[in-house]
Order: sequence, then C-alpha cells, then structure tokens
Amino acid sequence: MRIALVAILCIVIHQSLAQEKAGEVVYGIQDFYQQLVVGHPLVKQAQLLSDLARQEIRLARGAFDPKLTAGGETKEFQETLYYRGWQGELKAQTISG
Repeated sequence: MRIALVAILCIVIHQSLAQEKAGEVVYGIQDFYQQLVVGHPLVKQAQLLSDLARQEIRLARGAFDPKLTAGGETKEFQETLYYRGWQGELKAQTISG
C-alpha cells in the first residue's frame, strides 16, 4: 500500500514538472538585465548624475560666450533733467584670458 502511494505520488510530481504550463513565459538572463537597467533606482540615479554632469559642462562652456549689455540712467526732478547716462558693453573672451 505504501509503495503504491509513493509510486502514484512520484508519477504525479513527475507529470506536473514535465508539463509546460499554458501562458507561462520563461525569461533569460538578457531579459533580466534589460529589466534591471530599465527599472532599478540606482541605475536611474546614475543616469541622472550623468545628465547633471552634461548640464554643468554646458554651463561652463556658456561662460566663454560673448556678452553684449546696455543700460541707461536718468535723473529728473520737477521737470529738470539732472543727468542722462548710457552704458554699452561687449565682453568677449580672448586667448590670454
């Protein structure tokens, strides 16, 4: 009786392991790595750090761009013009700094 029960149990276990389940998808190691790169928080943080570094480089390069500014000041009191001044300025980087 025990031998028959053990034999039936072995057959059932063997059949359940041998059958492919419908709708079951088996992922490989490449799929695992792809999902890891897409969704892991440390990977996202590393991507943000590289984006931050790119922005810092862009800002540093922008310091070498030429700048053109203009401004003016006037002072009037009781319809009397005391002064009017205009300032224009062009700043450009040179080789010597």
